[in-house]
Amino acid sequence: DKEIAFQKGLIRRIVRIFVFNSKGELFLQRRSSNKDTYPNTWDQSAGGHVDEGETYEEAARRELKEELGVNTHTLERITKFYKEQEFKRMILKEFSTLFTTVFNGDIMPNKKELSGGKWFDLKRVEKMLKENPKEFPPGFIEAFNRYLIMKKRLSSN
Repeated sequence: DKEIAFQKGLIRRIVRIFVFNSKGELFLQRRSSNKDTYPNTWDQSAGGHVDEGETYEEAARRELKEELGVNTHTLERITKFYKEQEFKRMILKEFSTLFTTVFNGDIMPNKKELSGGKWFDLKRVEKMLKENPKEFPPGFIEAFNRYLIMKKRLSSN
């Protein structure tokens, strides 16, 4: 249970998925206003906790389906990282794995999970992060910056 993990300071396993279209735009979800953590902020396309006995890839596929109605055959693991952050006088500890996929079909946001979403050019996301970082959860900022670093490394090879 997420709340127990928060209270006990346990390390949680998290998946983060960036969904791109063939134009290279990134789909960002707008978190629901009733979320406990970072309501109404722009966040990764989909993501969540890895359930007990589940692999990171299985969790990524489940979250894509639950949050966006997306089934994809191709998931590319980009990076993994550990992050700690303070939230409501607790330290949240998480191992995150970031995946990307390309999807050009219809995205059907689950209104119980998120309030909507939108496609963004990467340069626009970078500009938004510089101008108003509070519009994004810290975990997304970390994942996005790591994605940009990996992208630069891959393009220089």
